[in-house]
Amino acid sequence: MNSILNNINIDETHLKTLLEADFHDKTEFKHIIDDFFTPQKDLNIEQIKKKMRIILENENKKNQRIIDRLQRENIVKNLENSEIISQLKKETKIVIILDNYPVHKAQLAKKACEILNIQLILLPPYSPKLNPIEQIWRIIKRKLSKIYIKDETFLIQKFKSYYNEIVGNETLYNGWIKKIIKTNC
Repeated sequence: MNSILNNINIDETHLKTLLEADFHDKTEFKHIIDDFFTPQKDLNIEQIKKKMRIILENENKKNQRIIDRLQRENIVKNLENSEIISQLKKETKIVIILDNYPVHKAQLAKKACEILNIQLILLPPYSPKLNPIEQIWRIIKRKLSKIYIKDETFLIQKFKSYYNEIVGNETLYNGWIKKIIKTNC
């Protein structure tokens, strides 16, 4: 498609042929192209290319929404499979503690967790001190602010080093567990 849109020497007939061959819904596309070439519209190649870019962008967005919807439907269908449900009920229960990000509370996520034998515990709103990852980010930011960062590679290396050091520290999660128990009791 980019080769078509960037070729300034392409004639209208050739453009029409190439674009029809590269489009999913040829009927809809043919209608759009025919509409461009009607006698009342005297479009030059640049105007056609501009309109085609807009159509292509809209088509890509539309296709992505369709793909997303089909993926969600497929997940729900698989999660409603009785064989999968009975097998998952035998699995060890998993507990996940989450912040209140809206995606974490979506119906699909709740349903999936219920079927997958996962219990969700949502932290209270506006409580970064109860969220362990927020504490990790706070510590890493403090450590990074004290050093000179010469380039992106150095930054990534230091970040990984600090992250592994903090996450490997037992006092981080032991302290967090004590804090969460005090808050919820």
